[in-house]
Amino acid sequence: MRAEPFTFYEFFAGGGMARAGLGRGWRCLFANDFDPRKAAVYRDNWGDEDLRVGDVWGLTTADLPRSDAPDSRVRSGAAACAPPVAALRASSS
Repeated sequence: MRAEPFTFYEFFAGGGMARAGLGRGWRCLFANDFDPRKAAVYRDNWGDEDLRVGDVWGLTTADLPRSDAPDSRVRSGAAACAPPVAALRASSS
């Protein structure tokens, strides 16, 4: 059995559903979302120890925690679903 959990970064985190799906065998080192409302949901679900609110384009490698573990290779990033849907609706009107 592993003593240490696998680690990951969660970009465009929203409410942290990738984190929820990965479960307890994983530890989030960094989460990001630009939307303050989504970040509030993330905080309610997971706290804000690893959360950074802001545009991902403003991040640099210095903003990301280092993980030297050889199995720390997961970087999750999901496209936001609401804005494209809203744009599609607006363009079809």
